[in-house]
Amino acid sequence: SQVRRKPFLQGLSVAQDPKFQFMGPSVRSGFITYLKGNYRDLDLLNRVWKARFPDYDKIEIAFNPQDYGYHLNPGFRYDWQRYQQWMGTQFLGLMKSWVNQMDTHIPVGVQVSSDVLAPGEARFGIDREALAHIMDYSATAVANSPVSAVYAMDYPRSSLIYTLLRSFDPDKPIVNAKHVILKRDDPYGSSTYGYVHSVMWEAAI
Repeated sequence: SQVRRKPFLQGLSVAQDPKFQFMGPSVRSGFITYLKGNYRDLDLLNRVWKARFPDYDKIEIAFNPQDYGYHLNPGFRYDWQRYQQWMGTQFLGLMKSWVNQMDTHIPVGVQVSSDVLAPGEARFGIDREALAHIMDYSATAVANSPVSAVYAMDYPRSSLIYTLLRSFDPDKPIVNAKHVILKRDDPYGSSTYGYVHSVMWEAAI
């Protein structure tokens, strides 16, 4: 009802910088079902994970490398991350469907973080490519702060993230939800403001 009362609303982000780590008995059961659908038999799973499971019921998801050495294996980590990303996509897709039930005309998206190139980023259950296909627009938070490069471009990180999002679905619009306008009186951004102002002035002249 709150959404319907805002006629000038141009779009809605159902999550900002989401990070997931799904756990519990139902997640473990679903993960085992996922593995059975991705490996033709248990022998292949044992070879990939370098494990010795007599049956699937011995697989545990609670991270404990001391008791379960396979948790450190790249094969397990890849499968676990992919399953987490699938669950995260399902959850965010469900949130989108709730908004669509209230108003089908509001574009819905998810504002993902700008750390896509950071090591270990894939651990947090976010599949940017899958989200680009199910959401109405792609959103990120690439900020140019007063401590960024002096020309406020932060090249090439911003450009790389825009290119990556556009490659997932070229027809979807991209929204940067964290543009920063540098102010002249910002004690940390005064020099950056001066550089940007000078470049823009010279370009205009």
